[in-house]
Amino acid sequence: MYFWYEEEDKLFYTEVHLTGRSFLGRLKYGIKYIFGYKSRFGAWDEFIFDSEAEKQLLEFLKNKK
Repeated sequence: MYFWYEEEDKLFYTEVHLTGRSFLGRLKYGIKYIFGYKSRFGAWDEFIFDSEAEKQLLEFLKNKK
């Protein structure tokens, strides 16, 4: 998962990738994809948080620490 803040737009982004998997794990996922498998979550996704959602996320993470 990647996190970054765009100062110009004042938005907080997070993006999920398959990079955390091993080569064989990604290969297995690729073969399943070729044969039509679709995860209900997708292979990747992106979330854009406005300032209110960003505050809620930070408060949640502080409480989980």
